[in-house]
Amino acid sequence: MGRKHQTEGREGRVVVDRTGDRWAAQLELDEREGGETSRLRVDLPGVFVTEAAAVQAGQRVLADWRAGRVTLREIVLRELAAAYRQLREKHKPMEPVAVPTTSLAWERAIALWELAAWVDADGAARYREHVLRAFGDAVAPVKRHRLPDAESDAAQ
Repeated sequence: MGRKHQTEGREGRVVVDRTGDRWAAQLELDEREGGETSRLRVDLPGVFVTEAAAVQAGQRVLADWRAGRVTLREIVLRELAAAYRQLREKHKPMEPVAVPTTSLAWERAIALWELAAWVDADGAARYREHVLRAFGDAVAPVKRHRLPDAESDAAQ
């Protein structure tokens, strides 16, 4: 199986936090490309019974990312889908009715969640940044073609 991306310049940490009687895990991912380093903090889906389980789950994802077996886009999309499912459990009816699959659909969903006060402004900004990270590189410029002039075709 080939690598999905170059793994040079990838660093990261697992950060865990106790929430009640459970543990949550986040990944702090740093990517260096050229002379620039970008950092992204991503929630790991799920809650864990012990701190060790949270750390271990984070370390598995981190190892896969460092080795190039999973892309940053995949990690971010997993987080966004988990956030959608979590909100769907709390709020019925849910808008949108299915997990968004495009950047435009995610932008609309986040705007609706913020308007309904399901996420605060900081959370919405964070999700928007993650949408940009997930879909920003996938956006390719559209090559525009000029349509032939109807009058010049008729003259021939």
